Amino acid sequence: MADDRKLVRTSEPGIYKRQRADGTVTGYAVLFRAGGKQRKRYCATLAAARVIKAEVHTDIARGEYQPRSTVKLLPYLAEWVERYQGGGRRGFREGTRTEYRRLIETFAVRYFPGNLRLVDVGPQHIAGFLAWLADPAKHDGKRLKPATIRNALIPLRAAFGCQARGPDPQQPVRWRRHPARRRDPRGRRRIRQGPQP
Repeated sequence: MADDRKLVRTSEPGIYKRQRADGTVTGYAVLFRAGGKQRKRYCATLAAARVIKAEVHTDIARGEYQPRSTVKLLPYLAEWVERYQGGGRRGFREGTRTEYRRLIETFAVRYFPGNLRLVDVGPQHIAGFLAWLADPAKHDGKRLKPATIRNALIPLRAAFGCQARGPDPQQPVRWRRHPARRRDPRGRRRIRQGPQP
């Protein structure tokens, strides 16, 4: 079925209604020029369109505007692991690359949807990934060890670190440290207790 929506001018310059043939409004589009090309961003409400327009024009004026990428997360991770050279002085060993590939295929590919774009990954996705890793019901009733959960995050952390130094100046995720279990000096696990009087 062909899309019968048309862009109809509003009282705001650069903001258009997405209107069907019967007159119903299905959303709004913000049109602007950046890098010599006309670009569009879509949203549901006029208020959201005003916010997008203000953000885009501010970014363009500062010289910080970056077009939204359509790169998907999982293909990016698969390509990234093949070209990654490491961040340390000693480079990156092929055994580590194999382990990163295994961790991505074992955990990230099973959790993240295939249509999730790299620019859309946010803290809520990483928090959901951590919760999924910690849930024994998602792993055949087996509880993953804290070290396994930390290791599953390492390739993602490294991939987003590379991506943040590339064309996108803002890192999409602030990484939380997964709490490690503490042991007392006698080698026994320390039990967390409330405040002592």
